[in-house]
Amino acid sequence: MVLFCCGIFVLLDNYINKKAFNEIESFVTALAHANVHMASLYAELDELKDNVEGQRDQLDKAYKLLQNTQNHMIQMEKMAALGQLVAGIAHEINTPMGAINASSVSIIELLQMHLPKISKTLQETNAEKLNFLNSLIEKALAFSGNVNSKESRAHRKRIKAYLEEHNVPKSEEIAIILADMHIYGELETLLPATKWENFMEILNAAYVLSRIYESSKTIQISTQKVKKMVFSLKSFAHVESGNQFSRFDLKQNIDNVLMLYQNQIKYAVNLCFQYDENIPEIEGYPDELGQVWTNLIHNSLQAMNFKGDLTITATQDNGNVSVNVIDSGTGIPANIQDKIFTPFFTTKAPGEGSGLGLHIVKQIIEKHKGSLSYSTKPGKTVFTIKIPKKIAMN
Repeated sequence: MVLFCCGIFVLLDNYINKKAFNEIESFVTALAHANVHMASLYAELDELKDNVEGQRDQLDKAYKLLQNTQNHMIQMEKMAALGQLVAGIAHEINTPMGAINASSVSIIELLQMHLPKISKTLQETNAEKLNFLNSLIEKALAFSGNVNSKESRAHRKRIKAYLEEHNVPKSEEIAIILADMHIYGELETLLPATKWENFMEILNAAYVLSRIYESSKTIQISTQKVKKMVFSLKSFAHVESGNQFSRFDLKQNIDNVLMLYQNQIKYAVNLCFQYDENIPEIEGYPDELGQVWTNLIHNSLQAMNFKGDLTITATQDNGNVSVNVIDSGTGIPANIQDKIFTPFFTTKAPGEGSGLGLHIVKQIIEKHKGSLSYSTKPGKTVFTIKIPKKIAMN
């Protein structure tokens, strides 16, 4: 009996050991298969990682290409707008240049013809007469209004009549000079001086010197106009500075664009500014925002057929600046309002627009983390731009 039990225990022990061995063997085999599978998964992950990095590189390249294309489109739109403005800009520059030329010629002629006489008159004039001469010049230079030819003739006639009434010799010649100098009042103060022997020489000297001063002033004003126009052109069209993020004056940014449209605006458009006085400098891309104002202002002028009211407002609210471009045009028809920001959609005649203007405006405003909206009805269309004063660029 004892031997039988021992035999059973031996058999059970062998069975248990064999089963344990088989289980261990199965576990080891499964573990080996799992290792192989894990290695395969790691290989697949590495391959997937390489693919993702490759796709990311391709996306980066595509994004850079898109940015370059967009910048190129903006520049092309700039040049198209500039091309439409060329004739008006040329006129705006030629007008002050003509004034500069005429004024410089006038100064040269006056000096050539009268300088010797003026020098002699001044040498022979006492302090009282010099004070009188200076007072005539000051009165002439103090005038800042505009007088048409009809009004000038009326003044001349009235001055002549007054002088003749007081028996002043050469009353017509004196009246002509005084009218040209815009000295119309206080004629009674001139009467004692008319009795001087060299009164006409002093009067002519005052007239010539005041004319030289006025011509010099015209040159200065005209030079400033040309300078502003050239600066606006440079700010609008230059490519050299590239797409630079900077702080800049928003009002000056808008004014640069308006300067280019002076020829289209000054005749039949009532231009109104409503700028908050305390708008600080803002952050962004000034060249691109200049394109925004160009497109919106040009569209407004065309909508009004270059006749009507154009109002531009700039206000600040907390961290944002809001710009409204408001025109009194016909409004945007209801059937195209959902298409106006669509690329290449245009209602303009061939050659007058690419259909990219408002699409580019929308992209630029979104780039500045801002918003673009509009409202329209016959007689009033408002485009509203809101951009933050400070932009956290990625």
